[in-house]
Amino acid sequence: MIRHNGRFFQAQQPLQANQIALSVFVAVVSIFLILSIIASSAAVLSIETKGANTTSAIFSSKQYIENTKRLLQQVSLEYKDGNHTAAEELATTAYLDNFEFVEIDLVKHNAKALSDQIEQMMRVQLREMIKTQVSQDKIDSQIKAIDSKLDEALIKVG
Repeated sequence: MIRHNGRFFQAQQPLQANQIALSVFVAVVSIFLILSIIASSAAVLSIETKGANTTSAIFSSKQYIENTKRLLQQVSLEYKDGNHTAAEELATTAYLDNFEFVEIDLVKHNAKALSDQIEQMMRVQLREMIKTQVSQDKIDSQIKAIDSKLDEALIKVG
C-alpha cells in the first residue's frame, strides 16, 4: 500500500504482471497466425507442384508468357517517362515472377536453347541496358526482340 495525500493506494505490481501476461498472449497469438499463414502457403505450393504441369496450377505457360509481354510493354512506358527504377523492377518481375515459370515447359518441349536466349535477353541484357540508361530506341528494340522470342516460346509450349 502506498499513502498519498492521506489516502492509501495499492502498488502497481499486479498491473505490470497483467501487462506482461497480455504481451505474452499477443506474442503467442501472432506466432500462431504467422505459422498458420506459412502452413497454408506450403499447402498451396504442395498442391501446385503435384499436378502434371510442373510450372504452376494457377497459370499456364501461355498465361505467363502473355504476362511477361505485358510487363515488358510497361517497362518501355516507365523507361520513356524517366522512371528507370520502376522499369528495372518491372523487367525483373517479368523474368522472375513470370518467364521463369515457363522455362521448365520449354525444356520439356526441347527448346532449352530458346529458353536460355530469352533468359539472357531479359535477365541480363535488358536489365543492364536499363541500369546504364541507354536510349529509348535501344530499350524498345530489345523488348521487340524479346517479344519475338516469346512468340516462338508460345508456339513451343502449344
